[in-house]
Amino acid sequence: MPKGYIITQWTEDEGLIAPVCYPEQITVDLDDMMRIFYAHITGAGEAGNVLVRLERARSNVSSYFTGMESEVPLMINLMLELGEDPDMFGEAVIREINGEILKYLNQMGTNISETYEIIEKLKIYLKNALFLLDRLKNMTKEQRMAQIYSTERGKAILALLQERARSRKELQTLLEEKLDTIISNFEITLDPFIKTDLVKQDWIEGFSDILLFLISDFTISRAPVIKLVENAKKDLPNSILAKSYLENVKEFFSNYNPTLEDNLVIALNMINPDKFDYIALFRERAYPLNKIPKGPGEGSKKVIEMLKLMEEDKIITIVKDNKNIEWVFLLTEISVQSFFPEYIIEQIRRDQIEGKLKKEVAIKHLELLEKSYTKPKKGGIKVSKVRKAKKEKVIKTEKVSESKKIKLKQEDFSGSSLEIQRKIKEKKDEIARVEEEATREEISAKDEINAEHDVKITEIEDKLTYEQKKLNYSNEKLVEWNLKTKEFKTSVKSLTEEFNTLKKEKSKILSSKLKEISKEKNAKIKAIQGEISKEKEKKIIKE
Repeated sequence: MPKGYIITQWTEDEGLIAPVCYPEQITVDLDDMMRIFYAHITGAGEAGNVLVRLERARSNVSSYFTGMESEVPLMINLMLELGEDPDMFGEAVIREINGEILKYLNQMGTNISETYEIIEKLKIYLKNALFLLDRLKNMTKEQRMAQIYSTERGKAILALLQERARSRKELQTLLEEKLDTIISNFEITLDPFIKTDLVKQDWIEGFSDILLFLISDFTISRAPVIKLVENAKKDLPNSILAKSYLENVKEFFSNYNPTLEDNLVIALNMINPDKFDYIALFRERAYPLNKIPKGPGEGSKKVIEMLKLMEEDKIITIVKDNKNIEWVFLLTEISVQSFFPEYIIEQIRRDQIEGKLKKEVAIKHLELLEKSYTKPKKGGIKVSKVRKAKKEKVIKTEKVSESKKIKLKQEDFSGSSLEIQRKIKEKKDEIARVEEEATREEISAKDEINAEHDVKITEIEDKLTYEQKKLNYSNEKLVEWNLKTKEFKTSVKSLTEEFNTLKKEKSKILSSKLKEISKEKNAKIKAIQGEISKEKEKKIIKE
């Protein structure tokens, strides 16, 4: 259980002081507090979280720092047992609690009486926060799955194990690289996966580290609350409330589209113990707002504030009756369902073929999946599809008499445990020999086929190379011809322009010359005509 909270602040005059502690008897000496402070300010001194182990105080400390740039640098220190880690509560819950604590601290001012009242209210909140954290250690299976989904660390681990089985060391290294952080207690980080049966840890002979295998997966979803919907169809609690509730349910689910963001909203509501208790309560029936059962230490104001947040997240809906009394209904059933990760079987096969997964690890993973899938359930035994198929095939292909079957069973299951183990080992060795023989035959067949087709392949490759050279030569010629064509076009254009210019000049000169000749001709004709006229005149005179 968490030990308590110590809130410290840094002042220029007094250095590091602790204005608030809860419970009041919890103490940590100044040297240890300075260790936590130095862990924060090493580097840029920015806001953030650190986990520090204090040997003398026999505590782990999950500390949040507001940063040296803040008006009053504050540290919110959650004091834990040495074996505890904040991961066991979920980073979202710790972040929400730290946010609420800061709201109280920011209200503290210079007025001593007001500051005293705020500190007393803060201590009440810290008491409830510690009670909440203690309850988180006893979460249900579906709450732990929701906790995995609500943290970056949990989602990262799930994504890595959905790819393939990994050793603990490999998984921790990949996780630290992905999140750019150091994980000091990896056991606690893996705890939700182990307790929910999502992951199995096992050791394989010849491997130096424990391996982690994903054997189950989960999904988060909303659905109508069947019991409340059926009651509403019967006009319960009354016709007005029933009609309004059914309209709200219809409106929500007609527009409902599952998203990663909405799934996170669901997860955060599930991992809050108080909200989860009310979800369980409202599954059975609706309640008037003023008659909702309250938990120990819960006031009406706190319950109303919490319900308001749940209404904003579309978990509940508040409906008024004809007397204007508010009733609380569960709007959506929220849940986490686990399922068999059938997708990973093909992934195992592909990784083993591609050399990403060793054969021993692949076999172990498949064995664990089969064992998990066929484990006894309430109401009977769930038989795997694989075993069903094998059984049907045996019945169809082998007609063995009943007496022979009994004899085979007696042979298989007789003897000591060591004898059974020996037989199992022999069968596994036989499987290995069959696999090796099949591999050799496969290699031999490949070699034979390759030998028959190598010559043809070489001829085709040579032809392809020759044709490629021809194509390259043609391309080169084409480029050359394109360049020459361009030059020819330029030359033709230039000559055409020169020809048109000369043609114009010729036409102009010819026109001018013709005009000059015509003028000279007309002058000569006129002169001749003048001479003729004179000769005519002389003749007339003589006569």
